[in-house]
Amino acid sequence: MPAELPYTTPKYEVSVEQNVVYTRAMGYRKDAPEDSKNALPVSFGQGKMMLLDLDMDIYTPVGDPSSKRPLLLMMHGGSFFIGNKEEKGQVAWCRYFASLGYVAACINYRMGFNLGKKSYCKAEDRAVEDAVAALNYLLERDDLHIDAEHIFAAGTSAGAIVALRLAFCPSVGNRRTCAAWGDAGSDAENSVRRDAVGAAGSAAGSAAGSAAGSAAGSAAGSAADRKHPRICAVGNFWGSVRDLSILENASTPILSFQATGDPIMPYGGGYPFKKFNWGPTRIFAPYMYGTKAIHDRALELGIRAEHHPYPLAKHRLHMDREGNFTPFFYEIRDRMATFFAEELV
Repeated sequence: MPAELPYTTPKYEVSVEQNVVYTRAMGYRKDAPEDSKNALPVSFGQGKMMLLDLDMDIYTPVGDPSSKRPLLLMMHGGSFFIGNKEEKGQVAWCRYFASLGYVAACINYRMGFNLGKKSYCKAEDRAVEDAVAALNYLLERDDLHIDAEHIFAAGTSAGAIVALRLAFCPSVGNRRTCAAWGDAGSDAENSVRRDAVGAAGSAAGSAAGSAAGSAAGSAAGSAADRKHPRICAVGNFWGSVRDLSILENASTPILSFQATGDPIMPYGGGYPFKKFNWGPTRIFAPYMYGTKAIHDRALELGIRAEHHPYPLAKHRLHMDREGNFTPFFYEIRDRMATFFAEELV
């Protein structure tokens, strides 16, 4: 009888450290609940940027004696203009993985953009930069006992885009490694962000007396410049990339789920928001490659990959319209635990 894979059976109660500020940066907003009446107009970048305290919730296993714990970093979806770390599925997945022995964290990241492809792409860049800062912060928290050799990233929709970028193209604006994302132009959104991250980081680090505060300051001041450890595997839940060539940058295993008739994100290749007949979204969104195209290219490159397509016309597989979990939620959870565990043996 084969031995049971590690980190696949719940063993621990879970403790949650909520609203932990991991960095400060200029942005339009960090939090837009899906039921917010004002989410859409505010999120599309109307108005000036402001200095935001970006926060996360950290889930840890109670009573776990391990001095080295794997880390799962989760990112919510919402097309970079809506959503937050309290999304029901993200919370439940983080709790489950902490019960397995992981440290799990779900982050709020900067959202919002003006109509136009350049601004939309900058929103994606800001989210990736924030994910790098969150990872740096977590790794500097010695009390969490994170094993830097076993870091995993996952997300839904836009959050999956960020997770893929974190694994294959984390360097914002670096043309040598991320040609499809690099942009030599320096618009107001870009320059304000970069200046503010460094300044805010220094202020946060010097003002904070606690270990967590110091870590936030350090992460904020260096997020754009520091390299993070290799991501061991990615959970790509109905996400996409703008250029399949970034998969050549790493050999990170990819676990993917998506409905073949997804009305929001292309399954193979196309523009987002198919439900609007593609036309309007070409104005502000780039051409994207969905889970099928990513999976096929990963296999061509010899990357370990697993793809689960479903013959449905649905975007969020894990939730129904009433906000209840579907059977897919549990299937994704269990397959993710097994897929990641194979990187831990």
